[in-house]
Amino acid sequence: MIHADPNNPKAQRLLERISRRLEGRDALLDDDLCVVIGGDGWMLHTLHDMGEDWTYLGVNAGRVGFLLNDIEEASPGAADQPVNSLVDCLLQRTYWVNAFPLLRAKVWPADGGPAVAATAINDVYVERTSGAM
Repeated sequence: MIHADPNNPKAQRLLERISRRLEGRDALLDDDLCVVIGGDGWMLHTLHDMGEDWTYLGVNAGRVGFLLNDIEEASPGAADQPVNSLVDCLLQRTYWVNAFPLLRAKVWPADGGPAVAATAINDVYVERTSGAM
């Protein structure tokens, strides 16, 4: 599955180039693989929406991309080697998966309500009712 940020023009251009290179062979990708094209915010949004049962590969189409892999934005054609290499690796399954532990938080509200449990990727943010962290 490829999940590209619909509001990011660079992500849409990369999606087009990757799709063109796949030439309809995206069904050959691993069933649990989700290629996320966008910025860090799009990656976190995708992780939140899709959950932890996927293997994610982030392709940076944002400004910083701490959580993502950089693919040069090149003109289609001979200069498109980074996209070609990415697609070849995906189709041939010549990549490795790094599994990182997830953060699990359990919070008891100050009003005495039931505890709330959550899973996080890179940080947990807790705020007091007074507004101070």
